[in-house]
Amino acid sequence: MPSRRSGQLVASLLWISLGCNGGSRQLGLLGADCLSSGDAACSSGQCLALDSSTAYCTQSCLASVDCPPGFLCAAAGTNQGKICQAGGAGGVCGLDDDCPAGLKCDSSLSRCYIPVTRSSCGPCTSDLQCGAGGSCHAEVGEHFCASACGTGGACAPGYACGAAEGGQRCLPRNGSCRGGRPLCAPCKGDLECGKPGDLCVRNLQSQATFCALRCATALDCAKGFSCIDLSGKGSGPNQCVPDSGTCAGYCDATDAVNTQRECGLGASCDLPNHLCKRATNGSLCADCKTDDDCTGTTPTARCVVNRTAGSPHLGEQFCGSDCSSNCTGTSGAGCIADATKCTAQFSCSGIGRSDTWPFQCVPLRGSCESGFGKLGDSCEKSGASDCGSAICAQFGTEHRCTQSCVADGDCGDARFRCCAGVGSSKYDCTRGPTAGAAGVCAPTGGSFGDDCAPGSPPCQEGLCLDLGTAQLCTRACDKSQTCSASFSCQSATLRQSDGTLASVVNVCFPDGGGGVGSSCAFGPAACKTHLCLKKESGNVCTQPCKINSDCPAQWNCAEESMPDGSRVTVCLPPGVTP
Repeated sequence: MPSRRSGQLVASLLWISLGCNGGSRQLGLLGADCLSSGDAACSSGQCLALDSSTAYCTQSCLASVDCPPGFLCAAAGTNQGKICQAGGAGGVCGLDDDCPAGLKCDSSLSRCYIPVTRSSCGPCTSDLQCGAGGSCHAEVGEHFCASACGTGGACAPGYACGAAEGGQRCLPRNGSCRGGRPLCAPCKGDLECGKPGDLCVRNLQSQATFCALRCATALDCAKGFSCIDLSGKGSGPNQCVPDSGTCAGYCDATDAVNTQRECGLGASCDLPNHLCKRATNGSLCADCKTDDDCTGTTPTARCVVNRTAGSPHLGEQFCGSDCSSNCTGTSGAGCIADATKCTAQFSCSGIGRSDTWPFQCVPLRGSCESGFGKLGDSCEKSGASDCGSAICAQFGTEHRCTQSCVADGDCGDARFRCCAGVGSSKYDCTRGPTAGAAGVCAPTGGSFGDDCAPGSPPCQEGLCLDLGTAQLCTRACDKSQTCSASFSCQSATLRQSDGTLASVVNVCFPDGGGGVGSSCAFGPAACKTHLCLKKESGNVCTQPCKINSDCPAQWNCAEESMPDGSRVTVCLPPGVTP
């Protein structure tokens, strides 16, 4: 919409950069822009950064009466005192109308929250999201739900009872709810990587994504990595990324499972140099040039050439292991394939040669190179052959590597639980495996209301709702499938995993958001109607109308241009003309 001038000045972040009625701006006062100079730009010595492009001067306070109109006295973060913060910006609120659509205000904290209940380790902004007896626990860089300890301090596997806000809570044993994936591990979002501050970065040329590490200088990074400012402007964040632009060949694993993921089959990790080394001793998947190089496993092993169509390692040579059976004489006549001679991740295949012992154990994916996923890694590309366990299961709309189990403890990760298997690639977490049967390890979370930002567990019902300011798992709805309290059935556009738009569906959408006249500093996502009217005195939410009586007192109903070029009849506040 074109900019309008209101008849009344409303305190908001927007007016700071525009000036007040054309007068000169006094820098350093409460609300002044301090993005470029930080604390030094403010007379109070306090600059609050909301994100990489927004920061304003603030001051300490004890209560909201210490702040000017439009500002609230609220805590800015863990172990910080209260400061004056602009209502409706950065999730600060005094009432529900200050919050984006789908969020409500926790007035005790002056923070917006999504009105859902989340399980242990679910991200949160309010205790009201964490169920009876639970609390929103704050760690450095993290806020997550922590449940109350059970009788005698009992907690679920992977959690321990410890002191937290409000009493004893079940906290993750490793101190963080993040995925903890190491440098160079594949990732979809920041939540999967290391510790708070470690990011999932993308190589813009290859489009490969992997975990980086937070750093201050090059001394914080491994050999072959540099500490790079990702903004390119000196404002950070700074991350350790490979000088070559690729993580191929890098390793830091000390166990077999992660060594296989980083380096592939038949390889080891040279830890001092963080380099993968292919075996040369003739064992299965060792490097070879002729059959004579492959006697380490069986005398009849052959040097195999990767001829798998579409493989990025076409022409790769590696040692196989004989899996022929029923062979007669020295010529090997009459041989048949015997899959029992091959271990997991290998199949017994004909290698297309006319000489003796024509069947060899070869990798399911056709290559011994790295890329084998561990528990939770994506297996969208090649299915089971992408996984170290050779088990790929469907969770929601995603496919991820899993492993068999009979109890939660078998998964070895508090972020996974043992669920009954359904068919060959699905699961049912309403029950565990039946006696005598193996289940699959499934990600905890992903149920209705859980966070589904990149790197989070996939939504069990396959629908992730993007509110613009947050993402959460939802479900389809219609006349026969209604939504729970605080949710309503609204239409949404379904987006495929490749980003293309597929169809319109009805989903449960959380109630809340700015009413007519409330601030929409967040943009249209802050309004119940998703209609935000631009004003020089501060953006406000509006609504469709037919006549003036559909609007608040002194507002007018008139046609207005939308950002997409369309014209919609909406309510306009006093002093604004179409």
